[in-house]
Amino acid sequence: MILDHIQDSVPGTDLHKVLYYIATHPQEGSDAAAHELHQLGLPDGPEDTRKVRNRVMLYAFKMLGRLIVPPPRK
Repeated sequence: MILDHIQDSVPGTDLHKVLYYIATHPQEGSDAAAHELHQLGLPDGPEDTRKVRNRVMLYAFKMLGRLIVPPPRK
């Protein structure tokens, strides 16, 4: 769901760059997005966003990997 949202928001030519930047700079940017996840039907993040930032780094690498090598079809 998040990858679909990012793909809709970021031009395809920049998507790899944006995900790589997010993955390699997890401490940058605003914490505001963690408190707006309800807009995507998810629970909002915790007040202490250290765990969220670590997850963001992992998910960005995971999404980048899926763009480079898509998962096998079932």
